[in-house]
Amino acid sequence: MNTVVKLVGTAALLVLLGPEWQAWRAEHALARVERSVDDVLAGRVGGTAAVATIDAAIADADRARAALPDDPRTALAAALPRIMLARAGEARAILEAAIAAGERPELTLNLGRALAAEGDDGAAQAAFLR
Repeated sequence: MNTVVKLVGTAALLVLLGPEWQAWRAEHALARVERSVDDVLAGRVGGTAAVATIDAAIADADRARAALPDDPRTALAAALPRIMLARAGEARAILEAAIAAGERPELTLNLGRALAAEGDDGAAQAAFLR
């Protein structure tokens, strides 16, 4: 009987802590994205290793977005590495969706960067001015 109570208690605890575990993992993924982007921008990682580092950052950012879909930090973390790899259209779509949910200056600034990378200078300037 005591073992059954322990098992039920453990199962209940896991159910309660499951969302927290996912949030914890997402926070760590966001930290990895930030370090990866910083390493590439600072020149600590270059060449083909830089591309692989940014690809890994995109995967981490996408996992964080799945776990924390309403957190604007995850949209920014997903967009910036895409801009770095000349995938500005993907970055623009991510940022536009995040801005539609709630405009934030860092999102509109990076939307401007994505639009500039796509060659839409007028829309980029408008985003920068927002």
